[in-house]
Amino acid sequence: MRRDPLFSALLLANFAARLANELVRSPVLPLLVLSLGGGAAWVGLVGSMSGLVGTALRLPIGSLVDAWGAGRLLVAGGLVFALAPPLYLLAPGVGAVALVRSVHALGPALFSPSSMSLAARSDPEHAGWRVGWVDAAKALASVAGGALAGWIVGWQGPRLAFWASAACGLVALGTAWVVAERAGRRAAGRRAQAAAPARAGGLQAAVVRTALLLAWDGSLWRAALPGVWAMVLQSTAIVFLPVVGAAYRWPPVWIGALVALHHATCAVAGPLGGRLTDRAGPRASSAAALALGAAGTGALALWPSAAAALGAAVASGVAASFTGPAALIAMRRASRHPEGATIGLWSTAMDLGEAVGALGSGAVAAFLGVNETFGAWSLVSLALFAFTAATGSGRPRGPARAAPPRPGGGGAARGARTG
Repeated sequence: MRRDPLFSALLLANFAARLANELVRSPVLPLLVLSLGGGAAWVGLVGSMSGLVGTALRLPIGSLVDAWGAGRLLVAGGLVFALAPPLYLLAPGVGAVALVRSVHALGPALFSPSSMSLAARSDPEHAGWRVGWVDAAKALASVAGGALAGWIVGWQGPRLAFWASAACGLVALGTAWVVAERAGRRAAGRRAQAAAPARAGGLQAAVVRTALLLAWDGSLWRAALPGVWAMVLQSTAIVFLPVVGAAYRWPPVWIGALVALHHATCAVAGPLGGRLTDRAGPRASSAAALALGAAGTGALALWPSAAAALGAAVASGVAASFTGPAALIAMRRASRHPEGATIGLWSTAMDLGEAVGALGSGAVAAFLGVNETFGAWSLVSLALFAFTAATGSGRPRGPARAAPPRPGGGGAARGARTG
């Protein structure tokens, strides 16, 4: 694969956007809510707004990628990242903070489907590899964002963190603009973006297609299933590994390092999972990830120890990083719908898995205990491993589904390899 300046800019845009989001997410927003008189319920509500907005909007936004173009929506997401953070400082109460957070959540909801569409189309032959690198850029920003936010709060207080987030948002906006301009230049020769609204049939057709995707296309949901479950494992790890560390009386810095290890694993494993998907197929990548996830969570349930907690952090990170690109590639192969709508469904499914992981693991842990929850998730992972290995989730069904690139995709691929 040759060097691609457009893809490099896309990676920088995703890193800056995720860093901007992480700088305000934790511990800054919880501290702001508490300083305004909110309690634990308000902290939880504000923290859940991003996932709720993403689950509700990423699928229709994915459909709009086909109607309006990924570049335009990427720039719109960068604009949200740049302008939303200072609004928190104007919020008079916790209700206003929740409202601003719901607006801020439009940034990730716009950025994710647009970025994945551009990454997959930039080189269809190595789509998994490129999607994995986008995931790796975001995981690196997650590692850096939490540590940087904590340092800023300890140095100057939460107020500076919002301005730092806005600065990162400006970087995301600038690089998104570059990506959109370069992508538009590559498409100018074949008028792909100009023809997209006609092919998509406008906003009304996008909404109808969204409903059809949700209600009828079970093949896409089957292809997404391993990725959804891997997000459940990842969400459970992020929520409960700090609880495990506290049970062993680890100091806070060690607990933070445990979570950072998980995100660092995601950063390293993302491109590797994408490469395995390109070479061996989505089924092999998903099956390997589910087997490892089952082993890591099962070991923590059977032999609870500090070493097992480290193993679960690594295993859940690998599972999420391998099955994310695999699910996306499997859904692209299995879909007869426009690519943006398909990627929007994938993004929605991943958000759904994250939300189910946090809520479901909390409910199970309340009845069984934390270690027992990891054991239950290990058994489910083994069952999904058997299902994936037996059914070949995401395998193309017939000639119409055998070619991943959409109309005009060949031109994009040629531009990516020669640009």
